[in-house]
Amino acid sequence: KIERFAAHQSTMVLFLSAGLLPELSAALMEGGYPADTPAAIVYKATWPDEKRVLCTVAELPEAARREQICKTALIIVGRVLAGRDYDRSCLYDPAFTTEFRKGSQER
Repeated sequence: KIERFAAHQSTMVLFLSAGLLPELSAALMEGGYPADTPAAIVYKATWPDEKRVLCTVAELPEAARREQICKTALIIVGRVLAGRDYDRSCLYDPAFTTEFRKGSQER
């Protein structure tokens, strides 16, 4: 259930029909995302006529209606869209140590 994933308030990427955005918006907020959590609708991703719409979780249905997005869309939800409170992964940094490898001292 979307609500259970939303409880973590991590970045989510969903691929679904834009016709389900009212239900998705409600489920995301019911699960724990604040209404003002950044969201994006990406219509026809990678196509020449791609359309990207930034909004909030609460605004998802209205933003799709306003932009006339009524077919399949990629939905992104999370603070990562705001550009703050986000650090790039260190996983591939040569100095990063994991359980399976010791990182180098050089950066």
